[in-house]
Amino acid sequence: MNLLAVDTSGKITGIALFKSGECIGEISLVLGKGRDARLSSLVKFLLSECGMDFRQLDAAAFSAGPGSFTGLRVGAAYTKGVCFKLGIPLTAVNSLETAAYSAGFSEKLIVPLTIMKGGEVYFAAFKWEAGSLVRKMQDDYCKVQNIKDIIREPVLITGEGALKHADTLRNCIPAEYLSLPEILNPQVKAVGVLAARQLKEGRLQEIRGLEPNYLQPFPRNV
Repeated sequence: MNLLAVDTSGKITGIALFKSGECIGEISLVLGKGRDARLSSLVKFLLSECGMDFRQLDAAAFSAGPGSFTGLRVGAAYTKGVCFKLGIPLTAVNSLETAAYSAGFSEKLIVPLTIMKGGEVYFAAFKWEAGSLVRKMQDDYCKVQNIKDIIREPVLITGEGALKHADTLRNCIPAEYLSLPEILNPQVKAVGVLAARQLKEGRLQEIRGLEPNYLQPFPRNV
């Protein structure tokens, strides 16, 4: 399967191309407010560099949130447009799950954090069991210092929110319970890996009605 994966759920814009299950190309950039205008050209560039074109794509996937309101809209609109035009399947992958998967294997509880405004974060919890990443908590959001209320065991906190709020997390969670990443792996490769599994399981989305997982009311001024 030839798959295009797109992640615009955070500050980093990521695109990855998979051919026969292998990631053959990946781009991760901080594009700021211009990502909607540059995403299309980046995808065309990656396809060209990998010796492919749009007609060879079998499916596409995007990171569907929770995350940046504007970023989620950009990724959803672009991948929906590609799939509609080419007549290929589309699947949406949870952004917090991709952050947890990108962190790699850990025996600890993995809690990915995605940045919100006002010192809040989106979060969930996952754990590796028998070689699979298993969800232990549904998506939610809170003030970053309130994350301590869900910690009952050693935890790896990851994602963009973990780096931004590292000092706050260290101040409110005992050191013997807390692990934080020094650097984050780009999430877009995980989007492709998880999307391929969903497609194999037949978990497809209806293109016309598909919306990102905003998790909270959409602000009118975004």
